[in-house]
Amino acid sequence: MSGQISQPTATTKRAGSTLVGLLVFLTGIALIAFAFKLAFDIFTVPPPIRMEAVEGKPIDIGQAADTLSSVVIKVVLLVVMAGFGSMIANRGIKLYSTKTSPKADKPGEAEKSSDS
Repeated sequence: MSGQISQPTATTKRAGSTLVGLLVFLTGIALIAFAFKLAFDIFTVPPPIRMEAVEGKPIDIGQAADTLSSVVIKVVLLVVMAGFGSMIANRGIKLYSTKTSPKADKPGEAEKSSDS
């Protein structure tokens, strides 16, 4: 008996890309949800507590600037994280909806084959 390797069927390829696409999509959605949860945690802290303001005591401008810059940096990182999450989710959707055929049908091919 010769050592033939069986080729995976189209159904196996489709099931694999569907499963991987679904997992990648869910990973992207989880990253987006995590970014929103972190943003919610950042914005639920009132500004006087965030700046450690005490009533009757003047606010230190240096500390206020440091606090503001750290909040801005966190917000930018959260936007980047949500962007990466959406790109990952988009890739998951593309994987989930891939065709099993390696050749994509061109718009004119169906018309040519029906004419002959």
